[in-house]
Amino acid sequence: MASNRQAAQAGYYELISFKIRPIDNAPGSGIELNQIVTGWNLNESMFRTNINGSANIVDAEGIFRSLPIIGEEIITVQWKDFFGDIASKQFYCYGVRDLGPLEDSSEHIMRYQLDFTSLEHLTAAQGDVRQSFADQLISDMAKSVFDTYYDTNSKTIEIEPTVGNQTYAIPSLTPAATMHFLAKRAYGGEDSTNNYYFFETKDNFFFCTPEYLHNKYKDMVKDEKALEDNNLLFYTAQTADDNTPTGQLRNQQTVSGISYGNPSNTLNEISDGEYKTSMLEIDLLNHTTSRTVTEYKKIITNNKIDDLVIPHTDKFLNNNMPVIEERYALKDYNVPGLERGKNRHYPFYREVINSKHLFSNAMAKYSINCTIRGRNPLIPGMVIFLMVDLVEVGDNKRPDIARDGLYIVTNITNAFLEDEFSQLITLTKGGLSSSNDRSLFREKR
Repeated sequence: MASNRQAAQAGYYELISFKIRPIDNAPGSGIELNQIVTGWNLNESMFRTNINGSANIVDAEGIFRSLPIIGEEIITVQWKDFFGDIASKQFYCYGVRDLGPLEDSSEHIMRYQLDFTSLEHLTAAQGDVRQSFADQLISDMAKSVFDTYYDTNSKTIEIEPTVGNQTYAIPSLTPAATMHFLAKRAYGGEDSTNNYYFFETKDNFFFCTPEYLHNKYKDMVKDEKALEDNNLLFYTAQTADDNTPTGQLRNQQTVSGISYGNPSNTLNEISDGEYKTSMLEIDLLNHTTSRTVTEYKKIITNNKIDDLVIPHTDKFLNNNMPVIEERYALKDYNVPGLERGKNRHYPFYREVINSKHLFSNAMAKYSINCTIRGRNPLIPGMVIFLMVDLVEVGDNKRPDIARDGLYIVTNITNAFLEDEFSQLITLTKGGLSSSNDRSLFREKR
């Protein structure tokens, strides 16, 4: 589409090509749609096993009827962002919706929406995994399933090693459901959050915990120079308009439309046991019970994700947030091939389920939603540093020292409209920043 702005402006992008072809036709063939695509998006998330997107089409050329588009086509998209990075991706078009004549036009001009997902998801959603794994690490099981059922020539996977051998028989699940099955049961050790996620980005797959991601990016975020060199330093404070390359880079790294999660509701926290939770395992054979208590403070202290604190004193937690008996499980002496009932648990259930519950809640609470000018390399799982400023009277600014710090990018909606590329992103850190984290990169402000 014709460009209305200069390529040097942050957030500019160029749609080089948007082709569609029948799934059986040769790669490189197809009909070019870039002149009739009015906008499109691509959604990525740490909490989904696949990526997906959609494109809005205004079709005055009768492509819908002449191709025809029936929901089994291949879409190839190539685009360039503000930094000059070119991305070229293929997707499977699985649906057409909102079909109808364009308003205020003759009936031969049609509008519709194409829904698409990754080619890998097409395969992962239809397979049938019936496989037994005996006395193996779950990370090895995950690698075996991925190598067998996913197209490893297209995308690879990063897998964080797990701890403790387990035995399972996969009960006729799709490959994607199998990977989720394994992630739910993965155990990373007593100092881990044990929140394993299997997810797809536009570039890669991951099977890992948040702390693995922090460790992956530790050299890229270790100081201000590293953050700036890798374009991982972001701001909430907007500078004056500056059309220089340096000014446009700062504009690209400035967030807007910021909104926060709900980090504090003490009454709910007390009733829900959000800082302490327990698992009572009942041994029917020996007529005994075993209780496991998990404290969130210990999780964020031991897992080495970040320099995090919780917003309550030890005295308040000890006096007002007792352990809540939230979960029960029957001890199972037969390692199950599948869960045969709600109370039949898997190995390491006691160790995994409590920390999963506490950390998942914290990730939701201590989150930030915002928008940035788009850039291709940013994907879920990356770690950035966000400088959060509070505006006071007279336009003076001061740091929001509790929310400064390192965040994991968990969700991205890549939105492309005409020649503008923006990203709606969700960031999370699992707690508030401590005093050490607050001042990391403010010396040069």
